[in-house]
Amino acid sequence: MLRAYSCLTEQHDLWLVFLAALICIAACATSMKLFSRAKDAEEERALLGLFGAATVFGAGVWATHFIAELAYEPGFPIGYDPGLTAHSFVAAIGTVWLGMFVAHRYAAPVLGGAISGQASPRCTI
Repeated sequence: MLRAYSCLTEQHDLWLVFLAALICIAACATSMKLFSRAKDAEEERALLGLFGAATVFGAGVWATHFIAELAYEPGFPIGYDPGLTAHSFVAAIGTVWLGMFVAHRYAAPVLGGAISGQASPRCTI
């Protein structure tokens, strides 16, 4: 725990970490509102609502992680591959959509949440 705290306070731009947290909160609140509206809609409109909720949530997850990566200052130059970055963005949204679809269609919120939870990009540092 202490190592994670020192990494956060010594190797990250705290303003960018704060921005990432704000984006995370806004994306979660907005997507859950959209998801609850989709649950109450007719089937055709529900799928559109799920798409909107998944897009907001997936983009929020991705943006939170990416901004946190930009906040990291390891002391040596690092770079990002545009193709892999775009792929991770699409994968995050697709994974969240699948999770929300499962939660909605099969009334399985725990399973849908577990699937959506896999949308977070993984760090290898």
